[in-house]
Amino acid sequence: MTPIEFDNAIAKAASGGFNDVILRSERPLMGKRNGRIEVIGESVVEPNEALGLISEMHQNSIASVLGQGKDSKFRHTVLLDDDSKLYGRCHVTAIHSMSDDFGVELIIRIINDEIPSIADIDLPLELVERIRTGVGMMLVGGETGSGKSTTIAAGLVHHVCHNPSNVLTFENPIEFNLSNIDGRMGDVVQSETPRHLSSFDRAFQGSLRRAPDILFWSEVRNGDEISNLARSTLTGHFTISTVHTNSTEATLSRLIDSLPPNIQRSVSVNLFDAIDTVVNQRLELNPQGTGRTAIRSWCYFDEKLKDQLKDSINSPEKYARIISSAMANTGRTLLVDAKEKFSAGRLDISSFKKYVSRYGNTSDLTGARKVGEMLLDQQKIDESCFIEKWKSA
Repeated sequence: MTPIEFDNAIAKAASGGFNDVILRSERPLMGKRNGRIEVIGESVVEPNEALGLISEMHQNSIASVLGQGKDSKFRHTVLLDDDSKLYGRCHVTAIHSMSDDFGVELIIRIINDEIPSIADIDLPLELVERIRTGVGMMLVGGETGSGKSTTIAAGLVHHVCHNPSNVLTFENPIEFNLSNIDGRMGDVVQSETPRHLSSFDRAFQGSLRRAPDILFWSEVRNGDEISNLARSTLTGHFTISTVHTNSTEATLSRLIDSLPPNIQRSVSVNLFDAIDTVVNQRLELNPQGTGRTAIRSWCYFDEKLKDQLKDSINSPEKYARIISSAMANTGRTLLVDAKEKFSAGRLDISSFKKYVSRYGNTSDLTGARKVGEMLLDQQKIDESCFIEKWKSA
C-alpha cells in the first residue's frame, strides 16, 4: 500500500462514517464506527509496509522510537479531491509480532473539521451556560471515543458566539479548528503541546499573563496537571478539562487518588473550592443502528455540596456517595437521561435495557413496546427489527 493509497483509504473510511482507521501489521486494514470494529482492507499489511507508511506520515526514525518501548502521537492531514482537508489524530505503538522483533499499530481518530452545534449532539443549553467568566471548573469525563472533545468544542463555539470572552486552549493534539468561528463575539486562541509550548506546566505559567477568561486543558493525567488546573481556576478563571472516568460520581475521587499522598489533602480542598460542574458521557447506538446517541450524567456543585465534601476530607471513600445523593437535586443521572432519549426514539432498546439493568428496575421498561411502535410508524425501524427487539418488550 502506497501513502497515496492509504490516504485514499482514510478518506473513504471517513465518508463511510468511520470514526477510527486502524493499521496493524500482519492484519488487514480495519476501521471502527458506531463502536464496532470492521475489516475495510483486502490484504494483510506487512510489518515493513506499516513502518514505511508511518515513516512517510510522521518521522523516519519511528522504528527506533518504537524499538525503545516508546509510543508517539502526531496529526495527519489528508488532501481530498475537492482541495478540502481531512485531519486525523494519530497514535502509534509497537505490538507483538509473530515474524519480527515487533509489529506496529497506528490508530487514526478521524476529526471532522466541521464542529457540530449543541443541537446536533443533544447538548443541553443548561450545561453550556455553565461555561462562563469568573471562577469555576468544569470536568467532562468518559471513556476513549465517547465524544468528550466534541462536546467541549461545541460548547466553546456556542459560548464565544454569545459572549465576548477570551478563551485559551492547551491541547495535545489540537482536534478542532476553533480560530475562525463565524459570528463570534469572543475569541479562541489554541496552542498545542509540545509543538507550541514544551509542557502543560509551562503553558500554565504563561497563561495567567495572557488575560484569559476561560482556559481549556485537553486532559489532566498527573498530580502536577491536576494541581495546576485547580490553581488556574482559583486565580479567577473558568477552566475546562477532560478526564478518563466512568461516572460523574467517581470523577473527583479518581483525580484525588492519582495524586501523591502527601498533597492529596491540600489539592482536594482546592478542587472542592474550584469545581462547578462534572459531566460524564458515553455514546450508545440509536434504534436504526446507523449512529450513536450521547447519554450524559452531570452534577452542579453548590456551596452546600462543597461543604459536605470538605467535611468528609478524612473519609475520601464517601465522596462518590455524597455526590450521588446530591445529583437528584443538582444534576441528572445516566438512567434519567437514558429514559428521556429512549422515549424520544433516539436510543436502541438493547442499550436502554443495559441502563435499566444497572441503575433501574423492570418497571422502567413499561411503555417500551409503544416506543417501538412509534419508531415502526415513523419507518425508522422495519417489521423484522420490531419483532426481534421490541414486540416482547
